Amino acid sequence: MDKNQGDHAALTQIIIQLIEEKKPENVHQLINFLRDKTALPEQKIMEHILCARAYVLGTIFVLWLPGYSFTKALFPADPLLELSPKVSTQ
Repeated sequence: MDKNQGDHAALTQIIIQLIEEKKPENVHQLINFLRDKTALPEQKIMEHILCARAYVLGTIFVLWLPGYSFTKALFPADPLLELSPKVSTQ
């Protein structure tokens, strides 16, 4: 693992620790906590948070989409449910 990946992992651990301990109400508070704890500039912290957000959202999408598609394939909509009540009761 190179130095950049080590720095990335260390910053992620610091963020997790700060969230658990100080429970910031918003991203601005989290950035302020991180600037107090580390010597990183605000721009670098913000880039890291945005990268982490994209990773989390991407992971949720990758996990959700196959499950949703599989469920729709196994249980397609019943065509009788889509008809009006008059037609389906006759």
